[in-house]
Amino acid sequence: MKQELLNTLKTKRLSEINDFLPGNDHIRGYCGDIDGYYTNGYYDNISIINKVDLTLTFKIDKNSFEESEELFEDTQQYDDGMEFENWNGEWEKTLDNHCSFNFLIHLLKL
Repeated sequence: MKQELLNTLKTKRLSEINDFLPGNDHIRGYCGDIDGYYTNGYYDNISIINKVDLTLTFKIDKNSFEESEELFEDTQQYDDGMEFENWNGEWEKTLDNHCSFNFLIHLLKL
């Protein structure tokens, strides 16, 4: 079932999915996670600004996002040695079987 959702999501354009993840009181409060992201504690909204197949580009306003530095430490930019001060609040994540069903359902507007 999860693979079917991923296959469906892969064919969708950004304009055809939910491109906005509301804060902890809404979808991320119960959707599980994307391989460890968004499980709890994040109170601000996250935008999805690009989609290529199953790779999503997320964006936050790092200056007003309460846990932005903590979130930055889970990005590839951090692993590549970028400093938090130079980060623009964007990161990519490729969705796979580790995503929760509820998160995929939210993205697909089901």
